[in-house]
Amino acid sequence: MSAGEKVARRPVGRRPVVALALASLCAGAGGFAYWVIGGEEPEPKHCEGYLTREALSPLAGGEAVEDEPSWKSFVNESGEFESDAAEVLGEVSRCNVVLPNGDVAEFTTSTGWGGPYQPVPLSASWYSEAAPLGSGVSGWTERGRGAVLLPDACAENFPSQEPVQVTLRLRRAFLGELPAPPRGPFAEALMSYAATMAELKGCGTKEFRLSASVPQAPSPEGLPDTDHCGLPGFVATRSQDAGAPLEQTVVGSASDSWSCVVGRELGREDAQAAVAFALTTQQQVIGRYTPATDRDNRNTRAEKVICGGDEYLMIMAFGAEEGENPPRHMEQAQELAESRLKPKEELYGDFVAAARKSLGCPA
Repeated sequence: MSAGEKVARRPVGRRPVVALALASLCAGAGGFAYWVIGGEEPEPKHCEGYLTREALSPLAGGEAVEDEPSWKSFVNESGEFESDAAEVLGEVSRCNVVLPNGDVAEFTTSTGWGGPYQPVPLSASWYSEAAPLGSGVSGWTERGRGAVLLPDACAENFPSQEPVQVTLRLRRAFLGELPAPPRGPFAEALMSYAATMAELKGCGTKEFRLSASVPQAPSPEGLPDTDHCGLPGFVATRSQDAGAPLEQTVVGSASDSWSCVVGRELGREDAQAAVAFALTTQQQVIGRYTPATDRDNRNTRAEKVICGGDEYLMIMAFGAEEGENPPRHMEQAQELAESRLKPKEELYGDFVAAARKSLGCPA
């Protein structure tokens, strides 16, 4: 995805905790607060206590964080949104802190759920950089951004009584201006902030943590002649397909969340993501799936499948979302989907059949 698009929308072991203590410079130097590495003083309370050493250390890279984090709440003491704009956006709070490399980490809490691995209309390009968090947690990461749903019990602590999402965005890394950190440390920071919030709200659970390796960024590979996306017998392309070689990326696990993208120039900012297939076992997502509203729309297809007592949500995002003046690579992705891939309904049916077979579902 381009920077313009992003502005418009868009086993992990515990790392050694870097001790960060609050200190201040002398009054003559301006007296701003900063986090110091190696200190033993009590941990400072920032952003209502949600921003901890554990959340900052993976992002700081072992360096001092010379910034006083800023906090903004968009709800009043009665738990109601302070403005119509905040209610429309669903924003509850935001915590910002400047990192040693000059990037800004934004921890945003909002009602609702946005992003991939859910049955809502999305461009296939959403999946070109996305990877699930894994560990049985409903969330995802991409370059410089990630999100996770708080446990369902947390909803009653927020205005809309709806699912609550915590998003971490590194402003400059997200736009490609700075390198993004590896997915593992980034996910640790996101989960630390979210888990601390859940604990302080009294809705935390022992399962709400990273307990396994965080999937890394999808890595493009040539599209094989058959068994596309690693599914035995599955072929996404037309029988007389011809043209420049296509690629695929596969990330995640069918026992948690999984996705595959087919297209060209995958792994690049202007990836031509022709189609994305996804599968998730996350009950927070499956429980909110409603066929009447989510099954049929222009380019997204989804359905719930029960196999061996387990529930799966299968999703296909075909081509690009509708919109005015889309970027050129989005137009190319749609053209690619319509010219090189099987017709939409045939492709979706073949994907579901291959996925069911791969999962061992009865015929």
